[in-house]
Amino acid sequence: MNKAWKYPYIDLWNEEKWECKISPIRELIHWLWEKDHEYDKEGKAQIDDSLWKDFFEDSCYHKKTGSMNVPAVLTDLKSRGIYYEDRELGHIRWLVIAPERTIREKKPENRMRTILVVRNMDYSDYYWAMETVEYYREYLDMVLKENVMILFAVMEEPDMSMMYSNILMEGLSIYPTDTHHVYLDLSAVENEPELEHMLAQKIQIGSQDGWKKEVISDRKIPVLNIAGIWANNKTNNFFQTKDCGNASYNKERLLFSEMGAKLAEGMSYEYLYDSLEDEALQQKLNEMGLTGRNEDTLGNRWTILYPAGAVEEGIKLPVVSIFQEVNYSNDHLIPAAIGIYSGYVRLAAGGELAVIFFAAEDPDDNDILCDILKYAARNYPIDEQRIYITGHSHNGHFTREFAYRHSDMIAAAATLGNFPGLPKPEESGEAVLCPDEKVERMRLCDMPLINISGYSECGCMYPLNQEAVNLLPGQEFMCPINFESRAESWQRRLKASGCPIVSLEEIEATKESSDYVTRKLGIPNDKSELLFIDGFEHYIVDIRNTNGRYHLRMVGIENMPHMPVPSMTELSWSFMRRFARDLETGNVIERF
Repeated sequence: MNKAWKYPYIDLWNEEKWECKISPIRELIHWLWEKDHEYDKEGKAQIDDSLWKDFFEDSCYHKKTGSMNVPAVLTDLKSRGIYYEDRELGHIRWLVIAPERTIREKKPENRMRTILVVRNMDYSDYYWAMETVEYYREYLDMVLKENVMILFAVMEEPDMSMMYSNILMEGLSIYPTDTHHVYLDLSAVENEPELEHMLAQKIQIGSQDGWKKEVISDRKIPVLNIAGIWANNKTNNFFQTKDCGNASYNKERLLFSEMGAKLAEGMSYEYLYDSLEDEALQQKLNEMGLTGRNEDTLGNRWTILYPAGAVEEGIKLPVVSIFQEVNYSNDHLIPAAIGIYSGYVRLAAGGELAVIFFAAEDPDDNDILCDILKYAARNYPIDEQRIYITGHSHNGHFTREFAYRHSDMIAAAATLGNFPGLPKPEESGEAVLCPDEKVERMRLCDMPLINISGYSECGCMYPLNQEAVNLLPGQEFMCPINFESRAESWQRRLKASGCPIVSLEEIEATKESSDYVTRKLGIPNDKSELLFIDGFEHYIVDIRNTNGRYHLRMVGIENMPHMPVPSMTELSWSFMRRFARDLETGNVIERF
């Protein structure tokens, strides 16, 4: 490691450099969190716990959110027409309370206003969600009468990673909301003398008068309209080791490497540009010989990049559809997506392929990608036999789900930052669970798949031949912990991919393998390879299915935390491009 190396944009690894991109309400969010535990809403701090007192049932416990979702409470909400959901994002738990009818119908003309409420609670109390609903029970009538969605951001520590911005981005994209009417609940600080001073200090875009406190609804709730100022335009987690890496992650080693230099180049898109329409970004794309356009399908924005001359030349290109959010909640999502997947953008510039960015936040909603791809095939230079799909983290789970649901149109898939095995639902914190019946359905489908994960991810991906090691506190829910669970998850992966099943003893025996890569990944395999790319070892194994085809590949990358890195692009494309899909028979075509 050479700490004297100065490459272009290396300063973007310095978090202070990003101050100009940070949501300006972060100080207010921290203050609300500090004051929340002192806040006694109209003297009604005593919680009526009669509906859940002493209730405990394993089937009602949501492992990912640490919440006991008591049926009596949920039944009461449902009977009143109120939608409830508990979620987790970046170690922050959050709740959604909204009109059930609006959520179900998703009518564009009936979009909800949104109120963000910051809560200070202890996650060790697994009734935290029930207590939150009860504490704010008087808000429930407002939800129904005035078509309002409430997002409760529940934190037990200060939100140093500013995940409130990500929660809003996800909430505003998942649910039918009016992005021009997003409010922050100021009830906890309404009577604090500092409030007016803090608001006066902040200058809102297009105004010199500071931020203005308002009241919303018949209940006269004090709020700040944060539309246009809530977004945290630093979407990558390069700086938060706690969030994206386990105890073995060495950030400096990544920073001072060729991989770090490529990551910095990708970060520059997010730092320099604000939207696809940004004149400077359009000029850069033009210089790369690329055309970039935003499209809309049934109210969903998606972005396509393709070689500028492909239409005129009549060339049909393969397309890589990347599950990455570019929705209407924030225009900055598009340059961020281009930067995160700049490797695929460079491949497009070389005339190799076209790229589509799109993601919803639900497997069913993601099915609209079928319509997007069909539209793209009619209107852009796309080879329908060569449609590939990829995504990172929860978008990797969506990738796997979509590929198997629509195997008739997807030639191959690449899941990034995902656990190599398929954990049982009760041992998984994944966005898309894999019960046994789903594994059985996957087994009947021939889907070439490559999974690429970091060796130092917070989910402790490898090796599978032992229990999880190097986990930091709070990361236990992210992966199967003991050897048996990890090994059994690999057996489920083999079954889903139509490969011969190996025993737990064979998996454990990889500890003593004479092959270095096999020992590192802890996976019995048919072929292995060690590549040194951008300063790090890449451990690659191939597993042959029962038809003798190599349609399953696993990759682990030395010292990589939970982030999409450039070599993932190179390795995923080198695998997927081998395949096409026969649109008449549905069979996989081995191109070479």
